[in-house]
Amino acid sequence: IETYVLAAREIDHPCYLVGSYDPALKQEMLKLNSDIIFTGKLNHNDLMKLLLSSRVYCQLSFRESFGIALAEAIACGCNPVVTDNGALPEVAGDLAEYVDYGDVPGTVLAIRKALTKELPAQDIIMIRNRFSLSAHEQILVSTLRGINVL
Repeated sequence: IETYVLAAREIDHPCYLVGSYDPALKQEMLKLNSDIIFTGKLNHNDLMKLLLSSRVYCQLSFRESFGIALAEAIACGCNPVVTDNGALPEVAGDLAEYVDYGDVPGTVLAIRKALTKELPAQDIIMIRNRFSLSAHEQILVSTLRGINVL
């Protein structure tokens, strides 16, 4: 979060932190960047509106088991800026701008580059299909059949 907040100081666009947070963390981050916008936890419709109106989505995780929020952001047309950690590369593939964990200058450059790009429609459709509920259902049913549960 700190990397994003520091990088956001250098970006001439509104930058949001979405989700639940500790009030003490908010105060610390606002000391680093008073322009950062804390939305708190958003309902599904408000989150989709924000993602659909955004150009870039950052997930600068040290560790990440699976980036469902990343898949949702890409499906909404956001250019991803992510670390090369955990499952983030599996989700974003070659669509992402990759940065090292904690690299503020690299994150600034990646966000600026991502702001100049537009995700091709076929990549958005590919992500929507790859991570759809029906795709997960097919994988689950196939797996359960493979272990003779169904």
